[in-house]
Amino acid sequence: MMNLAELELHNCELERIPHAIFSLTNLQELDLKSNNIRTIEEIISFQHLKRLICLKLWHNKIITIPISISQVKNIESLYLSHNKLESIPVSLFSLIKLRYLDLSHNSISSIPIEVVFMQNLQHFAITGNKVEVIPKQLFKCVKLRTLCLGNNCISFIPEKIGQLTQLTHLELKGNCLDRLPVQLGQCGLLRKSCFIVEDHLFDSLPTEVKEIVNQESSVAMVNGYFSYGLLVFFCHMKARSDLTPEPLSDLTPEPLSDLTPEPLSDLTPEPLSDLTPEPLSDLTPEPLSDLTPEPLSDLTPEQT
Repeated sequence: MMNLAELELHNCELERIPHAIFSLTNLQELDLKSNNIRTIEEIISFQHLKRLICLKLWHNKIITIPISISQVKNIESLYLSHNKLESIPVSLFSLIKLRYLDLSHNSISSIPIEVVFMQNLQHFAITGNKVEVIPKQLFKCVKLRTLCLGNNCISFIPEKIGQLTQLTHLELKGNCLDRLPVQLGQCGLLRKSCFIVEDHLFDSLPTEVKEIVNQESSVAMVNGYFSYGLLVFFCHMKARSDLTPEPLSDLTPEPLSDLTPEPLSDLTPEPLSDLTPEPLSDLTPEPLSDLTPEPLSDLTPEQT
């Protein structure tokens, strides 16, 4: 029992976190889903569980998150969805190792700007709350891959969302939006199947941005990967800048009539008649009579 790494206590009608759990020093994951827990003041005792990295307190009746949660420094995944939370304590954002945070389906009205401290955050869900404003500091959490903001009271998405170049899943449906920022085109890994938003809002995006999101695949450049979608977006934005190209009508080519070729009549070849070969008669061969052979009589054999 002391070596237990994972513990699930579902539907046990628990109203508090059992103290016996704090003696499980090898515990890595605790799931207390679907109980009647209202307070988690005992959470400070989790600091003694050095190996605990995943805490699931979802589907309970928790009203507040105690400040002491900041002491559970090794937590990487925290599930608090389907509770009765109305606010998020600033101390929660001191959990700098946190990668997964689910606060969906509560009654939270705002996201503290201290969310910026969660630089390792990859999944942030706050769907089904009462949030009206998304702080631009959230978009400095550049490791975010999943961002669920659906079913809130949000009326504006900051242009800074373009900084989330690793984003692969975005949920915006069920808010009070009347437009989407063109900077979504910078989220080169985001695809239509994982972009949850009303059709009319998606259709209002520039064609170039929709083409990026509609791509079936991408070549990413995030932490060493090149993003084709990002390149297309920046090329489009550059083309739409205030740099006005010279109109083609001003580029008048030089008329061909001004280019007068030299007449062929001026190119007179030298007549073949001027090329007179040397007559063969001037080549006099040496007469054969001058070649007198030595008489045989002069060749006297040697006497023996």
